[in-house]
Amino acid sequence: MNTEARIKLLEHEVRKAFTTVEGNVYYSQFIPWQMTDYIDGLCHLSILLGAMTKYGKAPLDLHELTSQWIIQLDMLGVFVRNVSPVKPNPSWTEHKGVWVKAKPQSFAGPAALHWAAPNTAWKNGRPTVTAWTMVLTAPLFGYLVKPISGLRQHINSVFLAHLLLGKKPPRSMSWLAEWNPFYSYIYGRKCEVTWPTNRRTSAGYEEEKNLPQALAFRKPGSWPVKQWPYKNYIRSGAPVNRYYTPVCELACLYLQETL
Repeated sequence: MNTEARIKLLEHEVRKAFTTVEGNVYYSQFIPWQMTDYIDGLCHLSILLGAMTKYGKAPLDLHELTSQWIIQLDMLGVFVRNVSPVKPNPSWTEHKGVWVKAKPQSFAGPAALHWAAPNTAWKNGRPTVTAWTMVLTAPLFGYLVKPISGLRQHINSVFLAHLLLGKKPPRSMSWLAEWNPFYSYIYGRKCEVTWPTNRRTSAGYEEEKNLPQALAFRKPGSWPVKQWPYKNYIRSGAPVNRYYTPVCELACLYLQETL
């Protein structure tokens, strides 16, 4: 399947993740549609929005659905990470007539939104100061992130800081961009990969390896390019009856097509 056909297929799949109820737009990280405690929507959908804008040929209806979800989240307040028409579980609270997953936004979501829509000021401020701090410390971060496992959770944020400020990441982080079309895009490099399946298995698990693994072998998830590259997902048991919405692959294909 060529890239254009693949993009069309993914656009169709991502549409399935949106539903509209009484004028409000809701998004699911899974297909079939299901509300969960997913809290990274602002980051992921903002990157998709920015990628659609740069690509320039994305369907208007998908652009509108993505924009409406982000606008709705913004209107509900800085403590909201997700919104649902029904109460998914007891951890959700009612707010302004809908159910919300309450947790203040950190850096990644507002940074991705500010990159995608610079004139949109998230209510907790513009994240450029934090981004500059990350960019200035990134050369050292690239050397420390491999031996210090506690730093790995910040990899995506450090790359987002460079994306937001239009800066090329340092050489010390370039190994993280291997088999990674999102991080490669931030370096300005073309990167063609085989994507992992977007469905986990009932007894699947991760196994640490001595060498970086191709993207195809990493753990399926909402944003698979974020997975630690030295881990390989071992498929065990039957495939689960839901799969992750391929928003990450679609956003990366859009971005790669602009290089």
